Amino acid sequence: MTNRELARLSLEIGENEYAAAKHLYDTMKPLPIEIVCYLCQQATEKSIKAVLYHLNKEILESHNIIKLLEYVNAQKHYIHLGKRDAAMLTRFATRTRYAERRIDIAKEDAEFALRRALQTLDQAKKILSTSDEKSLKIAEKQPTNQNQISGICPDKLDCQVITR
Repeated sequence: MTNRELARLSLEIGENEYAAAKHLYDTMKPLPIEIVCYLCQQATEKSIKAVLYHLNKEILESHNIIKLLEYVNAQKHYIHLGKRDAAMLTRFATRTRYAERRIDIAKEDAEFALRRALQTLDQAKKILSTSDEKSLKIAEKQPTNQNQISGICPDKLDCQVITR
């Protein structure tokens, strides 16, 4: 599968995760807040990784939205999501799935997660819709080197580089 195909597939998966989260939020009673927040984090993560595939960049194997944003923004394709918002979404990656790591979250957190996931999906779609030629030129001007990656992801347990 080409990186372009992986970008489209990653974005499609993210859109499906967002749609599932929105459906649960709108229809399920009692509201499964943890699942909605988790799916929104996953949709956000897939959106960012779709942009990296689109730019033919190495994919960071991480759920940390801050690190993923720093990496994609270093490629000069900006996804605008504040660090606080990114940190909040990152917490939903694991803290909502395991009983021993559970955090208190409320309906407002699910609403926040839905807004931010949709915002990130929309920005990723816009980047992916840019002309292939322009994207490739930008990607070629930004060579990836190991120092740049390790500067973004110093903790190798939390963030690994997947080379293709």
